[in-house]
Formats: sequence, structure tokens, C-alpha cells
Amino acid sequence: MDSQHPADAWVGAVPADPHRLDPAEAAPVDPAPAPADASVGPPDPAADAATPRDAVPADPDRTPVGLPDAGADPAAPLGAVPADPDPVDPAPIDPAPLGAVPADPDPVDPALADASVGLPDAAAEAAARDARDPAIGRLGEAAVWAAAVQGAAPAHPFRAVRVVAVAADHGIAAHGVSVHPPAVSARRAREAAGGSGVYARLALAAGASLRVVDAGLDTDPPAETAVRRGSGVLGAEDVLTREEAAAAFRLGRSVADAEIDGGADLLVPAVLGVGASAPAAVLVSALCDQEPAVMTGRGSGIDDNAWMRKCVAVRDGLRRARTAGSDPIGLLAAAGGADLAAVAGMLLQAAVRRTPVLLDGVTVLAAALVAQQVAVAAPDWWYAPHDGGDRAERAALNALHLTPVTDLGMRLGDGTGALVVLPLLQTALDLQVP
Repeated sequence: MDSQHPADAWVGAVPADPHRLDPAEAAPVDPAPAPADASVGPPDPAADAATPRDAVPADPDRTPVGLPDAGADPAAPLGAVPADPDPVDPAPIDPAPLGAVPADPDPVDPALADASVGLPDAAAEAAARDARDPAIGRLGEAAVWAAAVQGAAPAHPFRAVRVVAVAADHGIAAHGVSVHPPAVSARRAREAAGGSGVYARLALAAGASLRVVDAGLDTDPPAETAVRRGSGVLGAEDVLTREEAAAAFRLGRSVADAEIDGGADLLVPAVLGVGASAPAAVLVSALCDQEPAVMTGRGSGIDDNAWMRKCVAVRDGLRRARTAGSDPIGLLAAAGGADLAAVAGMLLQAAVRRTPVLLDGVTVLAAALVAQQVAVAAPDWWYAPHDGGDRAERAALNALHLTPVTDLGMRLGDGTGALVVLPLLQTALDLQVP
């Protein structure tokens, strides 16, 4: 056995500490005075014998679990929780009927209801990509997209293309931010509806039909579809009330439904209002987190003075738009317009109805950004055939993850670039058919 352990030590005992201080050598410690009523005497051998060896002494100040303290009600049952001496008055309970559904603290605007968007056909897209002819260059991507949205590979040329030109007046147009006077908005709408003007001629050349929708022209009497006559001045006030913005959004959705029910398999939205690029710049700045002056373009070809006035309107409009956050209807009311709201609704409903759309122009793309806030999958149903060179337009294209197939720098009006490129897209699809 180890010499450091005495032979008579019991197994498991802890050896003595060789460095332990001998009690005889320790400094004397004054004992604490005993309580006045305490009698100090020799230990009780009988009490020590009845106490287990490893027992922990009882805490004289501890109240045993389950037993009432000295101030508790002696009639309370054993283990009862004493009453709170300072209870908090509970809030009154609403006596709602059994089974009632509680109110939604953040209800969805009715204009945004039923906005579920599915994805295009992934199998058709993969098949078209595998069979893509590299000889047609960048038009091959258009063919792949068309196969996905048509759900068939190879895709066929679109058979019923419908151009929907939305017209509305903007209050900011009277403040020198465009080369055109406000009256040009109504003139463009009349020309397009009558079969003349740039939109009607380009639609005819592209093999598309054309519809004009008056969402808010300042005419007397106003059209039945108009949600109001004109709009407020951008930056100085909200351009629409929330109710008007929601009504214009619903108008766009109903127009999309009507065109799709009528057989349209491709939509091309256009905006006819003078000054519409100013609220479009606000929406792009707000939703893409861009500086307003950078997003403010020359639009119809304005000079430096007009551009500076436009920058001020966009800056002030952005301040109002930021109060709406990401609320789509709030954004359109603060700094959109009836035409932009209607186009946003149209784009959303086309995606809901699984119908493809060609996007062209800063106002159409700004409306697309708003629609994307409602349904993040909606851009899968959209295609950008043309880049007009506007910085806000490119920022919106990047945010929507869309790559234009051409860059013609056209400024004839939003939607006109898509109509010019449409025959190229149809040719590319025709080449895919065996």
C-alpha cells in the first residue's frame, strides 16, 4: 500500500491536506456574541444520534414548500398559492360570439386581393433552351421566354397582340416639366382611338390591335372609366386620394381581364399622359433606393431649366412617397397618377391570368415595380424588348431582372419601342417552328 495512505484509512476517504493549518497555530477569532435569550451548553447526544450524518441544517428563515407562512390564511388548503395583495385589473374581454374571426390588424386593400401569381412552364423553358438556335443571337432568349409563358416548346408567334394605351392628365405638366402642353394628352388619346397618330400606326405595322383607356383625362364631361379629372401637382400634394388610386388599380385589372377574355395572348401597355415621366421617376427612386436627380430624365427632350424644375418636383414627390413605405396603393396615391395605377393593375392581373406582357418605357416600368410589390413572381411573365436609355428605365430593368433585346434610344412614347421590336420577336418565334 502507498506509504502516503495509512493502513487503517477506510476506502474512499479523502487524505489529509499536508498543508492544512494546525488549529492550534491559528489566530484566535472572537466568537460572535450569542443572542440574549440563547443558552449555550453542551451538545445533546440524543439529538446528534437522531440526525443523519450528511444532513444539511435547516434554514431558520426558509418557509417550507407547500406550507403557508406565518401570515397566511390558516384555512387555505395545503399548497395553495396565496392571493396577490396588489392584483392588476385585467383588460375587459370582448364578448365576441363563439367562433368569430378576429379582425385583421393589417388588412389587404381590396384592390390587391386575389393576386396569386404562378410561375411559367419550367419544362417548356428548359426544352426551348436546349433546342435554342444560336444563329438568331439575342432573339433566342425571347424564344425561350415565349416558350415558358406559352407552356409549349418550340413557341409559336403570338396570334392576338393587344396594345392598351392608358391616358390621364398630370397636374405637374402645367409647371414646365415637358416640351408639350397638358392638352397634348387628350389629343394623343383622340388620335390613337381614331386610328391615327404614332401608336395606331405602329400597332398596325406590328399586326396588333389597339385600345385606348381614359383613366383620368381632364375633359368635360369626364369619361366613364376616368377615376377623376387630372391629378394633383406632384410634390405639392398627393396626386390622388387613396380611394382614387385603388379605383384606377382596379380599372387596370378589369381591363386586363376583358382583353384576355377576348382572346389576347400578348399585351403591350402604353402611357399617353404628358408629364408622366416625373411621377415615374419618383416611383423608381422610391422602390430602387436611388437619388431623385439621377432618376430624373429629359423625357420629351426638355432643356436644362425644365429639367431643374422637374428635379425639384421629383425630389418633393419622393418625400411624400417615402411616407407610404412599400404600400402599393399608398405610393400611387402620393406620387403616381391614374395612368400609372391603371397600368400597374393591368400588369398584375396579366400575371395572375398567366398572360405575357411586353414592357417598354419608364412609366410602364415604374408601374411594373409597383405591381412587383404585390406579386414578386409577376416579372416572370414580362419581357423587355427595348431600352430607351433613360437612367430610371435602366434602374427599373435591373430591379426587375429584365434584359432588353435592343437599345434603340427611342423617345416617341412609352410602348412605342415595344411595337417597333415586336415584328423581330415574331420572326424569331416563327423561325423556331419546324
